[in-house]
Amino acid sequence: MWYLPIVLSVILTVLFIIYLNVLFSKLNKEWKMFGGIGHIINPFNACYPHLSIGNRFSNITSNIILKTVIFIAISLIIHYTDSLTITYIYALFVLLAWWVFNKRRKDLNCLPEENKKMFKSYVFKSYITIPIFQTVLYLLCHLTYMLNN
Repeated sequence: MWYLPIVLSVILTVLFIIYLNVLFSKLNKEWKMFGGIGHIINPFNACYPHLSIGNRFSNITSNIILKTVIFIAISLIIHYTDSLTITYIYALFVLLAWWVFNKRRKDLNCLPEENKKMFKSYVFKSYITIPIFQTVLYLLCHLTYMLNN
């Protein structure tokens, strides 16, 4: 049963990717009269490269997939070593994800009002997925260890 967290992580990955696609579709529908969100995102990304959002939030989606692959590797290490030592290193990744999110949240709060109204809820909702996902994966590391015994 030690593999159950890996299955859960893959399911969560798919759910988060679906969530991001729905979020992008909603954002695109809101800006359809202006030719879609692509015409709005490109100037936003040029002005605020540290807050850039890719087409269909692809940078966040690829980040989530990468985190899943790393989790699977760490889960296998936990299983074969029967030790939680690697989770101390993994905890640093979780803290880093929350630190980056807080930095981006502060940057979002510093945007001019017109950009804040257009993008804040979508960018916030998309960027919050990464630290939440990373925290869930950290908890799944512990579940892997508990199910390993």
